Amino acid sequence: MLDELGPGNTIRTAFQYQIIDNGPIYMSMLKSRNLITHTYKEDVAEEIYTRIKEEYIEELENFIKKFDNKILNKK
Repeated sequence: MLDELGPGNTIRTAFQYQIIDNGPIYMSMLKSRNLITHTYKEDVAEEIYTRIKEEYIEELENFIKKFDNKILNKK
C-alpha cells in the first residue's frame, strides 16, 4: 500500500514490486517531465527530446511488452 501519494513514490513502489524493471530511468523520466513543463529554454527542450528518443521510448516499449505478457499469461 502506498503511504504517500505522488509520482515519485509510485515509481519507487512499482520498482520494489517489480512492476517496472528500471526504476532510475523512470525517475529520470519524471525529472524530465517536471523540467519540460516549466522550461522555455531550447537547449533543455532539445536535451529532453533526445532522452525521449534514445532512452525513454525503448524503456516504455519494454514495459508494454512485459505488461502484455503478464496479462496474456493469466488467461
